[in-house]
Amino acid sequence: MKIIYPVGVFPTLSETFILDQIVALLERGHDVTIISRGKPSETVFHDDIEKYGLLGKTLYIEDYTGNCDHGFSRKLFESLTGDLIHAHFAAWPAEFAMELSIVNR
Repeated sequence: MKIIYPVGVFPTLSETFILDQIVALLERGHDVTIISRGKPSETVFHDDIEKYGLLGKTLYIEDYTGNCDHGFSRKLFESLTGDLIHAHFAAWPAEFAMELSIVNR
């Protein structure tokens, strides 16, 4: 299964539950794409970030406008396909997931 995982910032030391879930999904054979609105200010990460190559699975979209009608966002949404969109938080990740699901119906 291809899973799109929007988060505010990835990776962060404090959100181990998100890292643990992504790792568990990868270990079960799922293809995970992490969409991060921002890059971390931290310089120390959990070992699993490197072990599973998670930075290579992360798409940073700092230029995302928050509106799928803008050119950048429309192209981004049309390029992202998956079987499932999983957003942990009801702020930006949920808004992104909702817009993505509308564009890719």
